[in-house]
Amino acid sequence: VSLAVLKGAISCWPRFALLRDGQQFIAPLVLAESIGLAAGVAAVIGAAQERAAPERERAGTGRERVGREPGGPGVVLAVLALLAPVLLLPGLAWGAVGRLRAVEYPADWVAASKLLDGSREPGSVLLLPWAQYRRYPWNHDEPVFDPWPRMLTRPMIWNDALRVGTTTVAPESESARQLGPAVTSPGPMTFRLVAAGVRYVIVDAGPLLGQPRARVATLARLPGAQVMLASPDLIIFRLPAYPPT
Repeated sequence: VSLAVLKGAISCWPRFALLRDGQQFIAPLVLAESIGLAAGVAAVIGAAQERAAPERERAGTGRERVGREPGGPGVVLAVLALLAPVLLLPGLAWGAVGRLRAVEYPADWVAASKLLDGSREPGSVLLLPWAQYRRYPWNHDEPVFDPWPRMLTRPMIWNDALRVGTTTVAPESESARQLGPAVTSPGPMTFRLVAAGVRYVIVDAGPLLGQPRARVATLARLPGAQVMLASPDLIIFRLPAYPPT
């Protein structure tokens, strides 16, 4: 039901799609739960102790009853607070029955990030293919938000447009809006990219894998570019410093 309501809301106003990415609300939820549940448990235990105080006074020191002081409500609340995540999200609690597991980035990805961040040449990095979500064999083909924008400190240009059904919300990045037509249209891209300040291009190896190194740049629609790194996963191109004539 909730999924149908969300789809209906997004259809009426595409910006409701922000609610689809629920992971962005996890941090404030964890803060509220960690403080709120702890405060609730402390309040219940404190109230139980206050109610028990008069009984101890009537019974004297009450030392013989220390082990049986009423703390039942607080204990129950504490146990429920611990069990709530497992009861409400059993799939997440057990790693989606083995589907959720950590993976490491391939060695060529790590080498590529060091190469790009270590370069002293100015310029941004363009990320291709022109899509937000990707599937990688080393990640068991699970759909993921492209990690490259979070792996590099160098400015990046990538397609951050939001697509919901047949509706596409324009990219927030001005550079992405400007270069989108050049990337999605046929023909060479080198001149437009260099003019926009792009220095490097990261491309999934894909169909370029196994092609002669001398032809890779042309096949990638980047004539005049230099192949800096080529691996089974990705290829990094270095564009000329000035637009080719």
